[in-house]
Amino acid sequence: MLRQARIQMQMAMHLARIIPPARSNFHLAAIEARQKKILHEVGMLSLEIKASSLKRPWRMSATEMRCGQSWIRSLQHPMLESYTLRCPQASAMIVRERGAEAPANQVLDAANFYRAVLAARAWPLQTTILVIDHQAGAMSLRQGAWGTAPIYLMESAHTLRGHWDPLEFYPYLDCLDLGRASRFLHSFDMPYSRRTLFFELQMLTALSCALWNGNTGLRISYPNPASVAGVRTLCADARPAEAALKILEGAVKRWIHADIQYGSELSGGLDSSLVSILCRQYQPGLSTFGIHLDAPGQQQRRQSLIERFGFHDASVDLNAHLPLAADSPRWHAATMVPWGEIYDEGVNAMLATAARQGVQAMFTGFGGDELCPLYAFEDPAPPELAVLEPASATPSAPDFLTRRAMRAMRSTLSDAAPRAMIDASSLESAAFGSAIYLRHGIWPIHPLCTPELNRFCGALPWSWRVGRTIERAMLRQLDCPSEVVESRTVDSFQSSLSSGLRHSAGQQLCELFDQPLLAELDLVDPRQLRNRFLDWCENGTDDEALPFYSAASLEMSLRSIGARA
Repeated sequence: MLRQARIQMQMAMHLARIIPPARSNFHLAAIEARQKKILHEVGMLSLEIKASSLKRPWRMSATEMRCGQSWIRSLQHPMLESYTLRCPQASAMIVRERGAEAPANQVLDAANFYRAVLAARAWPLQTTILVIDHQAGAMSLRQGAWGTAPIYLMESAHTLRGHWDPLEFYPYLDCLDLGRASRFLHSFDMPYSRRTLFFELQMLTALSCALWNGNTGLRISYPNPASVAGVRTLCADARPAEAALKILEGAVKRWIHADIQYGSELSGGLDSSLVSILCRQYQPGLSTFGIHLDAPGQQQRRQSLIERFGFHDASVDLNAHLPLAADSPRWHAATMVPWGEIYDEGVNAMLATAARQGVQAMFTGFGGDELCPLYAFEDPAPPELAVLEPASATPSAPDFLTRRAMRAMRSTLSDAAPRAMIDASSLESAAFGSAIYLRHGIWPIHPLCTPELNRFCGALPWSWRVGRTIERAMLRQLDCPSEVVESRTVDSFQSSLSSGLRHSAGQQLCELFDQPLLAELDLVDPRQLRNRFLDWCENGTDDEALPFYSAASLEMSLRSIGARA
């Protein structure tokens, strides 16, 4: 532990002087422009709190709390609602996904105040609860059970900052976590955890609670692990597809409001098809949005759904928006987050189209891959169905990492969040993918992450989970086209990633890898990295592209952070 602390101290010193201004390709103006724009964007909560304000009285409205230079703000969106609670000893702000009836601000005695705070934790949709104890001079911040729009937190100089977009912290970061960065470079992996790649920046995971008083440091506590339902035996007259549809329909209804313009992502796969078909019954002529891949049968499946259900569809061609293409904003606008969306360019184009059409909330198929897990004690999927199971193989390890990087990776614990009712991979997708939607003013909705649905499907017998049998049965009941229901194809984005890195961005990546900051930090061997990249460009396969994207994304992030130097 002392050794790791020394490494992190060394990293902090190194990153403080990481980029001479002449070497940065990024501009501080881009960061400043984002900070000015933030008042017009959407998120659960943002804050900047000085420790000295915790014991003082705050001015409160339904959407904002202020005390001197300290502020807490619920950014406005029609899918969200917020309210405040107050008693003589404490103040609270609750921000949550909207319900049928608007909540009221309340002034209470101490006992009823804490009862109201406890009741707020039972809200079935995403919620964030902030409480300031004025007597103790302490603040607590609790996240709901869903992964959507997590709050990132950073403490410095007796000030706590919080925001849903990690880019907002770039002007303040100067310390890379060597072990986690090495793991990311090695396996493109950042576990769903309170820890991020940057030592000072933490993330509030599902059901976790942050405590801060300005004196003892920011502490984020995990909840207890969720219980495992276990596999059940079905009754002879059981109808699991009908039961699963009833759970999912009930979940979708909770998000439906007459004044909201909805969209739904439609890839042509099982997950997005199931969600889109269900949502159509609540918004006739539902607008769907997709990304066109060079994948066999993808467009035919999408078209069959559009014709059958009358979707108003718009799609973007991923070949026109390749990852890290030479004209990508990520090269010049300081917008690279390593754990963010790989296919940022294509997803941004799709969401921009949706935003221009007035879409305020977008249904997704996130979480479908994890609905039907196969457990270690069970038989594996038969060969003809194995391709349909969530991928478990990790990419081949790159050989351009240094010994220091490998030692740091092996000595760093993952500190992953405990087991939840929602699969960790689903929570990770929802959390890490939130910011790209919110930057467009679109609230993401993930019905297949519904805890009740996950618990139900995870308890079904093997025969209903293998090959996603339960999802296929649900789609048949919804009259989904057979070419979708019976599809045994998993659409891959790998060829687009490979094309973007190899062709469109090849020259820029060579320059990026020529004198990388990662080498100054002794994480990569620059000659090995550049030579391996050039070899891969000539002879490599698509599935070998990810290590070079990992290196590029982390390098670009470090330069974005260094742009403020």
